[in-house]
Amino acid sequence: MKFEEQIDLKFIVAVAIPFLLMAYVQIQNPVLLALAFGLAVLYIAKPFVLLPAAFVTSLSTEYFKMAGGASLTPIFLLILIISLIVSTKATEYKQGGKTLIYILVLIVYNAISSALSVTGSFEAFSLTLFYFPIIFYMSIKRNADLNFVYKTISLSCLIFSFFLIYSFLTGGMEMAVGNDSENRLTFGDINANRYGMLCVPVATVLLFTFLNESNLIYRLSSLFGAFITLFIIILTGSRSALYSVVGGFVLALWFFVLKKQEGKGKFAIIAALAIAIVIGMNYLSSSDLLVLDRLQVDSVLEAGGSGRMDRAAYLFSNVFPNHPLFGIGLGGENEYAVSEGPCHNIILDPIIQIGLVGVLLYWIFLIPFIAKCYKRTKITPIFFFPLMLFVTVFINGLGEVIFFERHFWIIISLCVLYANNQTSVHLTHKRQRKQSSRSMEAVRVL
Repeated sequence: MKFEEQIDLKFIVAVAIPFLLMAYVQIQNPVLLALAFGLAVLYIAKPFVLLPAAFVTSLSTEYFKMAGGASLTPIFLLILIISLIVSTKATEYKQGGKTLIYILVLIVYNAISSALSVTGSFEAFSLTLFYFPIIFYMSIKRNADLNFVYKTISLSCLIFSFFLIYSFLTGGMEMAVGNDSENRLTFGDINANRYGMLCVPVATVLLFTFLNESNLIYRLSSLFGAFITLFIIILTGSRSALYSVVGGFVLALWFFVLKKQEGKGKFAIIAALAIAIVIGMNYLSSSDLLVLDRLQVDSVLEAGGSGRMDRAAYLFSNVFPNHPLFGIGLGGENEYAVSEGPCHNIILDPIIQIGLVGVLLYWIFLIPFIAKCYKRTKITPIFFFPLMLFVTVFINGLGEVIFFERHFWIIISLCVLYANNQTSVHLTHKRQRKQSSRSMEAVRVL
């Protein structure tokens, strides 16, 4: 499906809302925010029109804030939940019985874990009340236009990359000196690692767009946006963010070049891209930017992941043996109560917090959706879109606290949506193949 075929009023609104929110963050004009809310209200019965705004704002609660300090993230997640509820027909609920039961089990487990935690805090539990409803309603939606979802998120991320340029050139970003005395790029009061974290899904979406699209202008624009975002990530000094984007891109190369036969024609462009990356990295390594020292592998090993390895060693030596099955309680505050802090690892932290039982419950629930998406990549590469996002953010989570981040669960909800929808994409793919066959037949006749 060509990009141009997607352009209609719903598409424009779906991209306009996140655009207005991004513009508001930069110039703090309340009119922009009012327009965004106004469009959201007008399209409250169209959840996939509102999904790009929820996706973008979920990237950072600290970045998307109103003038008074309140975050836009929970507001737009709540708007999306209301939209999903309003748009769901009574007959659709029949399709979510098993998913609903499993989600209720997870909610009860989280509640018990919070109540019995070492701090008694329900802060992390309250976060689940946002993403569990979204996952449930995504699981019962059928015949969703997956191309529309991908295209609107893609264009929103491209716009976001240009706002990054604007912010960089106008002084919105600054090189802050951290505790480790390294100049690292950030925005406002956002921690440099978290600023790099919010850029990871943006770069990933744009790299997927570059590999997936056939429109040359849009592909090159996406590549440019991806490079800009990757450059920002490098300047933040976030090692896990940089490695996650590189890891996701390597996975995409495997999928589009080696696994997909039709992707082999793109090998020359991708090879040129790899050469450009190598040249760019060599240029950066020869510069005087202190932050680049953080990105060296030997620097990571020497620093022990900025103390993460030491914290993990302590937690698994002194805390885990006493709470192996059910953990010390849901939420990072419980780890702070018994140690210097979390492991900053998407595998280790959940084991400490909710135990082996809780971790198994979560992954038994999530893995079938992810596996389903992978199987359906045989139909069309569009199903690789949520998978690439998931893998990239998962790698980012090996060095950051990601498991209870809102954007991680929005990406999970995309995996759930794509796993349960294939009709419209399958028909489009079949239509394209039929048109291609007719064209070939016409050529033979001539």
